[in-house]
Amino acid sequence: MKRKIKIIVLVAVALFAVWNLVSFFLGRTSTEIVRYGVQEEAFSTTLYLFKDEVVIESKQNGVLQPITADGARVHKGARVGALLSADTHEGALHEFLQIQDRVQRLQLYEGKETYAETLRTDGEITAISAKITKAAEKGDMEKLAALKEDLLVAKDEKSAAEGQKDTLIRLLEERQAALEQKIGNSIEEVFSPRAGIFFQGTDGLENIMKTEATDTLSPEELERLEDRIGTSGGGCKIVYNNEWRGVCTIDAFMAEKLKPGQAVSLQFRECGGESCRAKVKAVSEAENGKCMVVFYSDKSPQRLLKYRSVTADVIVSRHEGLRVPTKAIVEEDGKQGVYVQTVTDRVFKTVEVAHQGENYTIIREGENTALRLYDTVIY
Repeated sequence: MKRKIKIIVLVAVALFAVWNLVSFFLGRTSTEIVRYGVQEEAFSTTLYLFKDEVVIESKQNGVLQPITADGARVHKGARVGALLSADTHEGALHEFLQIQDRVQRLQLYEGKETYAETLRTDGEITAISAKITKAAEKGDMEKLAALKEDLLVAKDEKSAAEGQKDTLIRLLEERQAALEQKIGNSIEEVFSPRAGIFFQGTDGLENIMKTEATDTLSPEELERLEDRIGTSGGGCKIVYNNEWRGVCTIDAFMAEKLKPGQAVSLQFRECGGESCRAKVKAVSEAENGKCMVVFYSDKSPQRLLKYRSVTADVIVSRHEGLRVPTKAIVEEDGKQGVYVQTVTDRVFKTVEVAHQGENYTIIREGENTALRLYDTVIY
């Protein structure tokens, strides 16, 4: 009798286990092939840029005519423009300064008059011409202007390689003398006071939005600065410190994910989606559900530092690995895993979770993960 009861109990337990197993798999009818994937934790914000700048001053009044492109790196003492009086012909001045540079480069050019040097310069001219075509198609005027300057240099070097260096210098100096007569004494050359990155336009915030200002900046002060951003006057300036800082105000729950010294990636919409690495310098205490965060970096896209504020996507963390539906993850005997469909059976495979999202989870590959690329998971 006891034996029969024991058998009945065992059969009942087996049937219950089978029923649960069948119910489990009946409720999981979808499958998906395991592939590599990426998940990011990110948020978008307005980032206010603090950098160290110096306005280029002149001894006399006039109209400043820059001859250096925005974003160009210059050394201390580099000629970056000229001050024009009201009657100066800007086109003549630009050509005069351009010829002056060409003559100086030709005088310093030490290339040999050989067939190989001619072929090299021919190759450069062809390559630059192709880049000019692409820049014109994209409407990138800054790049187009810089490439045209490069093309002039390459053509001058070709002339020198073909033995025409002295003749070309003489012709350029003759043209320079004619332009000098036209310009007269109405110009004053302007030089960079220190090494750095050249930008046109000043806005009166150069001595206010310095990097050191972020050390004591309050949310109220940032709000007052926001109202002053957007106006731009004449003149030009030099950004002279490699390190810049970005300040933003974000929700406190997102700020909890950020700690001083933490590395993040910043992606800038005004710079065509270009990005750079940065670190968190400080996170303020929450006030009205908001925190002020300061980032810092010594790298940036070329155009970034011309702006006072930009729209930035802050990528807090990035996880790569095997991607599976979050619904597929279950727990068996205290271990996390997924069921995988094989040719003849369903097999439980352990996983180590790197990052769990609402719809998909990234699995870290390694000895704690039995799941493999291209397995078919059931969920």
